[in-house]
Amino acid sequence: MGYAILQKNVKLKFNVSTAICRASGGVCDISEKMYRSSAACPTDEFNASTTLCRNNVSECDAKEFCIGTANCQADINKSNGDFCLEGFANLENAKQAAQMILDAILQAYSVWKYSLQLHKRYGWVFR
Repeated sequence: MGYAILQKNVKLKFNVSTAICRASGGVCDISEKMYRSSAACPTDEFNASTTLCRNNVSECDAKEFCIGTANCQADINKSNGDFCLEGFANLENAKQAAQMILDAILQAYSVWKYSLQLHKRYGWVFR
């Protein structure tokens, strides 16, 4: 125990650095402990924004990090344009995905073939 002098010759006991004076209020909140130099609990502190507070639970789910409050940021998914296969659990979805990929490949091939014809005919070079 530590002591703080409130009045002349009157001592008040308070807990030292091993005792928690404010419990964690969430996954990103740090429990505060008493300091030897003060009878007051320190200001509320939170984990850094680099602290992972919720791991991704699927391929399309993004990891969430602390945001300077007691709670973790809202549950979010990966951004549009990020590739993930979630949702192709059944065969029909897999067929649709394969068809989309094949269509994109055929379109790219058609553009390449046309540009090759232009190059042969006119000497054009596409960059």
